[in-house]
Amino acid sequence: MRGNAGLWLPWGLGAYFLAQTIVRLWVGPGVQLDEAELLVMARDFRWGYGPQEPLYNWLQAGVFSLLGVNVAALVVTKNACLWLFYMLVFLGLRRFCDARRAAVAVLGLLFVPTIVWEAQRTLSHSVALMVMSAAFLWAVCGLLRRDSWRGWLLLGLTAGLGGLSKTNFWILPPALALALWSLPPAPGRTGQGPGALRGGLLAALVAVAILIGPLLWDMAHPDLALMSVGKLYRDAAPALGGRYLGGVFEVIEAAVLTFVLLLPVVLAARWFARRGAPEVPPPEAVWIRRLLLRSLFVGLGLLAVAMTIAGAARVSPRWLLPLAVPGAVGLALWALEAGAARAGRVITSAAVVVALTVLIGIAVVFGTRPSRLSDDYTALHDRVRELAAENGAQVTGAIRDLGALLAVGPDLPVAAEPPLGTAYPPGRPLLRVIPGQGDDTPPAQGADLRGREILPVPNRIDPDRAQDFAVEIWDLP
Repeated sequence: MRGNAGLWLPWGLGAYFLAQTIVRLWVGPGVQLDEAELLVMARDFRWGYGPQEPLYNWLQAGVFSLLGVNVAALVVTKNACLWLFYMLVFLGLRRFCDARRAAVAVLGLLFVPTIVWEAQRTLSHSVALMVMSAAFLWAVCGLLRRDSWRGWLLLGLTAGLGGLSKTNFWILPPALALALWSLPPAPGRTGQGPGALRGGLLAALVAVAILIGPLLWDMAHPDLALMSVGKLYRDAAPALGGRYLGGVFEVIEAAVLTFVLLLPVVLAARWFARRGAPEVPPPEAVWIRRLLLRSLFVGLGLLAVAMTIAGAARVSPRWLLPLAVPGAVGLALWALEAGAARAGRVITSAAVVVALTVLIGIAVVFGTRPSRLSDDYTALHDRVRELAAENGAQVTGAIRDLGALLAVGPDLPVAAEPPLGTAYPPGRPLLRVIPGQGDDTPPAQGADLRGREILPVPNRIDPDRAQDFAVEIWDLP
């Protein structure tokens, strides 16, 4: 580790995510909800796709064009993005830390449940958010070491693309900016670049140029773009703090859940390190640690204030991902200040245990127990394809079921149900796939039911889990 600290991390993480790719493909051909949405909606390039920002859809559409519309393309895209996420954080830290310290600090991210488990299991757009948060942090670290036009250009590029990953990306830039304002200048900064005023203007122009197309789409489709706003509010009043202060307590709870695994590891690493010879950490590493942790606390404060003003009372740990990146890395760097060698051994050993536990957990949970990943839509797909061809019909249904059908074969003329889908073409028959025995409610005003079939979808692991689906053909006016 000492001589090859800059090499073991990319190769080790590469082997890990290759193993995750193999396990996921072995588990089964079914899809989770996020994967189903990508199979349905990311087969082409659009300015907007609904309430989610378009960056991950664009990336997935590009991979689909290379590998085809299939589960393998989904899995390869996600695991490549996760590898890139860790490497961008590492490259940013290398501006201030030696390779060994930076590599161990990056492993702190493996103790954030949303990153190490949820992102691997089901997330998609949040994975793009993780990558762009890491990329923005990398660009900031580069600018802090050297002021240059290129650095400001990269800052604007990563900010613009970050805004196209998920809306909560915008927690990170002001948190970092305020944290920087409260600290002395970065040690050893070089370069005679444009300075903060002209450089910031360049970065802002680049970011706006990237954001303008999707922003105009959002303005033209506010009903779709704002569909997720209701997630900020609970149906029932929060238990603590009432309507307004409940948002503050939610932020605190989300932060605790985000770092609940990392804090014991960090404290154990510091305790073990203090039993060895004292060590003076490099001033650059201390400075970047202070910036990262301060940006975490500033960001949490900003979010609490925003939640209070909005009267919102729901915060998911997933929404804290832009702050979890500097927070987890900063906490790991803090542990290493007590003694890099001894603390590093604790963090590395615990990270290996967590990574292997997640890998085995994915295999056990989804490979040996029934789930949507083990549902077999092959027979349903073949019959739907046959009926669609015979009737010249467009296939519709819930996105979860359409995605599962496309995972079997992408040769279906599918359209998501409104409002996410396009309007049904008038005069063309509609083939609707719905769970259960059918629904006499027409999919569109004036539609007439022509026929219905009931087909089973078996489960590869548990035959008792088989579910019936109704395949209906409707004539549209």
